[in-house]
Amino acid sequence: LHQYDYKLAVHDIFQHQTIEQISPLMEKLAHTVDQRPVEGEVELLPVQRMFFEQQLDAPHHFNQSVMVFRQQSFNEEHVRTVFAKLTEHHDALRMVFVREGNLVKAYNRGLDGNHFSLVITDLTSYEDESAVSQRIEKEAGEIQSSMDINQGPLVKLGLFKTRNGDHLLIAIHHLVVDGVSW
Repeated sequence: LHQYDYKLAVHDIFQHQTIEQISPLMEKLAHTVDQRPVEGEVELLPVQRMFFEQQLDAPHHFNQSVMVFRQQSFNEEHVRTVFAKLTEHHDALRMVFVREGNLVKAYNRGLDGNHFSLVITDLTSYEDESAVSQRIEKEAGEIQSSMDINQGPLVKLGLFKTRNGDHLLIAIHHLVVDGVSW
């Protein structure tokens, strides 16, 4: 029903069990959400304003991240496809923040261009697990600290291929994701 912009209460389905009885109870949905991409300048959220007021030494290295492991390898093309769709659908993931004088302006980039980066590191030749862990930690830190809030992208991925499976780092700048959105 929602696909056709109608709604119906579940309790009505149980109380009125024929189409004739239930059809008058269906209601047209009041509005539909516009799912077209948002592009252009957008107003800073209060939490974003507070971020820029802090004058941090490394504002580019302030992100939410997670590392997931998969014993079977991740398919690189699937990862690219998934994150292309995520950044297409979630407008905030395409944002950049530009300082103009004393002001910081937020811009939502359109769909053209790359809105995430994927760094692939092949560590399958490493035999020492400790060396693998150290290399992953070092490169994950570099990926996270390489975000450019002025140019983007603010979504960065690291795919680390090892003998035991793949590790996928997903890092998104805190200006465009929070714990709830995560």
